[in-house]
Amino acid sequence: MAKRAKASAKKRVKPIPAGYRSVTPYLTVRDGARAIDFYKDALGAVEKVRMIGPDGRSVMHTENVSPKELGRRAQAAMAQMPGTSS
Repeated sequence: MAKRAKASAKKRVKPIPAGYRSVTPYLTVRDGARAIDFYKDALGAVEKVRMIGPDGRSVMHTENVSPKELGRRAQAAMAQMPGTSS
C-alpha cells in the first residue's frame, strides 16, 4: 500500500493545465452565441472551441482567448522550440 501511495504522489495532476492562467473565469449568459460574437467584435477574442447544447442551438461550452494571450502562448511555444531564441 505504501508503494502505491508513493507512486501516485509522483504522478500528481497539475493544478493549472499548460497554457492556462491561474484564474479562468466562467460566465453563464442567456444568449451565449451573441455574447461570443460581442467578445470577438469588442475585445478581439479568438474562439478556440464551441460545444453546442443538446437542443442544437444553445452554447454549452466555449473557450476564447484574447489576442494578448495568444501572443504570450506563441512566445512560450517558440521558447521551447530547438534552434529558436526569444
